[in-house]
Amino acid sequence: LETTDREPIVPLLGRRHEFGKVADLIDAFLRQRQELLEALEQQRAVSEALRVAEERHDLAMAATNAGVWDWDLTTGRMQVGARLYTMLGLEPGDLDVPYGAFHSRMHPDDLPSAQALIRERTGSGAGGFTTEFRLATASGGWAWIMSRGVVATRDAEGRPVRVIGTHVDITERREMELALR
Repeated sequence: LETTDREPIVPLLGRRHEFGKVADLIDAFLRQRQELLEALEQQRAVSEALRVAEERHDLAMAATNAGVWDWDLTTGRMQVGARLYTMLGLEPGDLDVPYGAFHSRMHPDDLPSAQALIRERTGSGAGGFTTEFRLATASGGWAWIMSRGVVATRDAEGRPVRVIGTHVDITERREMELALR
């Protein structure tokens, strides 16, 4: 939307003119119109910046084969990005479940140490954690996952409220390591 600067109408008609009130209204309308156009332009710029940031995020996640997860400790729900579904051969939405159900996919040998590390690192005020574990795939096999996370939000008493991080499929690396032993 383009506008041109216009001279106020009031000086042209004069305040004493019978159309003075109409001229005041037209001037007010034109000022509001200009303010609205400026606000719309700012909104367009913010929307474009958000689109570019989201695109950059998506490309970085694709380049690293990482998926994002977001764990709300107050509700106990964990949301995971589409990439983890792909890693496990699942349909989107299959893992938007309580955290305990997410753990039900974890290999029983890996669960205790992963839980202990996450509990220790999120509760202690530490900077974050990295852990590796196996998750059950849709085909009945196991995918090795490296999970990194950090407490994103704490309550007023310093207790963690939200933890966010990434999952990366490291199955190939772990299989190579086993083959070299």
